Amino acid sequence: MKLKNYQEDIVLNMIRIVAADRAGVELTDALAHDVAAYTLNRIPSRYIMSERGFTRMAAEHWVEEGDGSDGLSNLVELMLLVNKAMDVVLQRRAAANGAATANGHAKLNGSGAEVEYWHNFPQLIGKVVDAGSHRPIYDAKVSLFIHGERSEPAEPGWPNPTATNEATRGFFSFWPRSRRSTDESVEHELVISIEHDDYTAFDHRQVVQTDGELRIYNYIHGDGIVNLETCHLQLR
Repeated sequence: MKLKNYQEDIVLNMIRIVAADRAGVELTDALAHDVAAYTLNRIPSRYIMSERGFTRMAAEHWVEEGDGSDGLSNLVELMLLVNKAMDVVLQRRAAANGAATANGHAKLNGSGAEVEYWHNFPQLIGKVVDAGSHRPIYDAKVSLFIHGERSEPAEPGWPNPTATNEATRGFFSFWPRSRRSTDESVEHELVISIEHDDYTAFDHRQVVQTDGELRIYNYIHGDGIVNLETCHLQLR
C-alpha cells in the first residue's frame, strides 16, 4: 500500500452524502475536489502505508454502542465542516458566475462596476549557500521585494527581512500579503535580495503569476509552494 492520507477517503465519502441531501446540487469532480480541499486544509492529515495502519485508523471512526469511543463526535464535527465547506464553495462559485468578463476585467452583472480581485501569493522557499563549498550560509539577511517595494507578510511570523540560521540549514521562506487588482491574471516581479558581511550582495529575480480570486486564502497550499533556485554567494 502506498503512503496515503486516510482522511481523504473519509472526506470524499462525506461530500457524496452531503451533496445527495442538497436539492439542485450536481456533484461534479471539480466541486468535490474544491470542497475536499477546503475541508482537508482544516483538519490534521493522518497517513497510513500498511493494511494494519488502515485497520487502526478505520477503527477510530467505527463506533460501537457502549465502547466509550469519541469516534461518533469526531464524525459529527467532520460532517459539520464538510457542510460548511460546501456552503463556502457554492457561494464562491455563485459570486464568480455573477461576474462577466470584458477586456480582461470583470464586471458585476452588467452594472459596469469593475471587480477588484484578491491575488493570493504562494509561500516562497529558497536556500543560501557558499558558491565554492555549496555549504549553507548562516546569518544572511534575506529580503523580498515585489515590483520594487518591500513585501508585507500575509501573517505574523513571516518576517521580511528574514535571516538564515543553522536551525533552518540555510533555508528561508516568505509569504507575501495578498494584493488587489482588477486584472484576472497578474505577473509579479519578485526580487530576493541577500546580504552578508563575508559575501558579495546577491539578487535573485523571478516572476510569479497569480490568478484573481474572490477572497483571501490564509492557509498553506502544499502543492502551490514556489521553490526558488538555490542562491550561491561569492566570498568577498
